[in-house]
Amino acid sequence: MDEKGFLIGVLNKARRVYSSTNKPKGAGQDGNRSWITVIAVICQDGTSLPPSIIYQGMNLQDSWLEDWQPEDQEAWFTATPTGWTNDEVGLSWLTKVFDQSTKKKARNGRDWRLLLIDGYGSHLNIPFIKYALDHKIILAAYPPHSTHRLQPLDVSLFSPLSVYYSQNLNTHLYLTQGLSGITKRDFFRLFWPAYIHAFSERNVLSGWRKVGLLPFDPQEVLRQLLKRLDVRKLHGVADSSSRGLINSLLSQAFAGSDITLESRRKISSTIHQLSTQNAILNAEISGLRGAVGLEKKKRKRAGADRTTGAAEITCGGEGEKVT
Repeated sequence: MDEKGFLIGVLNKARRVYSSTNKPKGAGQDGNRSWITVIAVICQDGTSLPPSIIYQGMNLQDSWLEDWQPEDQEAWFTATPTGWTNDEVGLSWLTKVFDQSTKKKARNGRDWRLLLIDGYGSHLNIPFIKYALDHKIILAAYPPHSTHRLQPLDVSLFSPLSVYYSQNLNTHLYLTQGLSGITKRDFFRLFWPAYIHAFSERNVLSGWRKVGLLPFDPQEVLRQLLKRLDVRKLHGVADSSSRGLINSLLSQAFAGSDITLESRRKISSTIHQLSTQNAILNAEISGLRGAVGLEKKKRKRAGADRTTGAAEITCGGEGEKVT
């Protein structure tokens, strides 16, 4: 379990192509900085629990959920003045979302369940802990500053979720030419397709595997770090070795010629630049081929139906019944 925050009108970082002769222009975006928090949960069987969406406001408004389809989209909603979780929301989430959604997987609550959380105050307070223990829920908190390596949501799911949401937001801004401002009413319509896309069974299981929890292998975290270090090292070696090889070949080719040393250096630099550009293009082509392959697989699975229901969090007056 973890939270992901959204500034609903702000795009994620993205690559852009523009003329080198003209002054670069910033990417167009709405800029609405209203804050919305999403509480997400994944399970080791490859499934995810209904997302809980916390709007910034004194009360939950029906107009914010006009695009919500309760018969097909199972989600929970509430509102807080800041758009963040608090102790009351945290306890309501535990009782109405996690406990109710996982009871069947635990033989109607007869088996113990493990809930992995960070050390945020709304997850570690006396009422939260007491309810968990009374209902056979074991709480395990990650050490500080470790979730980016140990939390499967951070490792494999929140990044694609952010990318897909930004893509949907960018498409909306493009189609409307920026004439239609982004409001809280637009968030769910842009968020839900991104959530379904990001929280696939494949991504969920990949997250558990990369943090060494399924299959259980604590050394996997260290192997992931070593892979990154090896890649950086190999890039450096390839760079230096290719330049050395080019210089060696040029020295042999220019032996006995009257070409000046400065000219040799310019030729060597030009060839090295071309070699580097070729390597970059090959890497990009390889990445695009992989992306095309993944997209074909995703389209094959696109016809699968997702059967869900609908529900809502009500937190001491902060949430209102949605009909």
